[in-house]
Amino acid sequence: MAEKEATKDWLMRAWRTEDKVRELEHQVAVLKDRLSAVRASHVDGMPRGGRRPDWTEAADALTDETRAMEREITGLCARRREVRDVIRTVRPDLYRELLEYRYLCYLPWPRVAERMGYEERYIYKLHNKALGEVNLSGESPKDSGIGQ
Repeated sequence: MAEKEATKDWLMRAWRTEDKVRELEHQVAVLKDRLSAVRASHVDGMPRGGRRPDWTEAADALTDETRAMEREITGLCARRREVRDVIRTVRPDLYRELLEYRYLCYLPWPRVAERMGYEERYIYKLHNKALGEVNLSGESPKDSGIGQ
């Protein structure tokens, strides 16, 4: 049972990742708006002396922060792909579909049951079986022999 709980926690990475990506995307949008505002308010087309204007340091800092967040988003998306790739190896297809709905489409249990055409409590049983078919070791997936 502890192994299935660990598997479920690992699969939940995709869910947590999606929340973090949304959060970071919002922050990036805010930073880009600030950067545009800084640039717009200090660009008047008039030539300056050889000294770099002070506002450019703020613009550089905002740009660096934006790039760092975009790199973090890229890493989080790689984590989500990893979860997706593991789920795609699950057989039978019924188990894979259930895991995709739950961990990649972020559907609550009642919606998973509705989409799959089963009672919710039966979905819980299928989920428990599906967790047993998830292979986190990187070896070829188990063949359960059920409805492939």
